[in-house]
Amino acid sequence: MPDTATDIADKSAIALSGLCIVHCILPILLSLILPYFAGLSYLTDEAFHLWLIIFVVPLSLFTISWGYRQHRNKKTLILALIGLMLIIVSAAIGHDTFGHTAEVLISIAGSTLIVWGHLKNMKLRNTKFKNGRLSAVS
Repeated sequence: MPDTATDIADKSAIALSGLCIVHCILPILLSLILPYFAGLSYLTDEAFHLWLIIFVVPLSLFTISWGYRQHRNKKTLILALIGLMLIIVSAAIGHDTFGHTAEVLISIAGSTLIVWGHLKNMKLRNTKFKNGRLSAVS
């Protein structure tokens, strides 16, 4: 069965959130392994966070709310919204208010919750009531 538009949107938001996690972790790992990479400022450019938020937040709000209308799972909705809130706070005030390390940790936590929310959202949306029992649609 081909992916629906909401499946594609969920997968896109997962990919972008995963990219955020990689963006947060990669410079740290590179600077530990190869110290001369520590000077590559474009890897830690704050504009990167803003561009990700411009794409992730609307996409996530659309797919998570659309999925919630279908599956009514409040836990998925709340955790995904908390993840969105964390990445917004991290990008907007994280570095200046909490410092670089906390900003990175908040971003990773938020992105992880967003990824989890989208995976759960897809699973719940692709599940339907069949013969009195819930079963996954193939």
